[in-house]
Amino acid sequence: MTNKNRVLVIFSSLFSLVVVFAGLAMAQMAPIYRFKGVQISVTMRIDNKVFEKGAYDLQFLRTSSPVLYFLRIMKAGKILATLQGAEWPYSNGLVDTIAFSSEVPQKPTLRMALKKSEKLLSLTFESGKNALEYPFIRAKFNIPYEE
Repeated sequence: MTNKNRVLVIFSSLFSLVVVFAGLAMAQMAPIYRFKGVQISVTMRIDNKVFEKGAYDLQFLRTSSPVLYFLRIMKAGKILATLQGAEWPYSNGLVDTIAFSSEVPQKPTLRMALKKSEKLLSLTFESGKNALEYPFIRAKFNIPYEE
């Protein structure tokens, strides 16, 4: 086997493994919370798709292993896009102190902010203290936008 063939076989094998693991992670996404009719005031651009200003349903999901957070953008029950976010831990990571902190909301909360200098719509999701399955989660999602 020549070097070119070896490189091709190794590359295709690695690519196949990445696709399989990504598929497994997507299949095991557990819904955390869904906000319906969230008004987005800017035109978003996700994966070369443009989403006009308007009301969207936002569903927050989590994978178990590895722990990853996703935002699913939906309209009329149809999934338009899914993007990965990052966990944004609270200032003190100990569960005992977080449980009594006023920083953590009681119920699921969504905060939106525009970073005009970077042209990013920042969505921060917090599951809250009273969430049955996934309490004390805070995840951040940055979405490019156009004016």
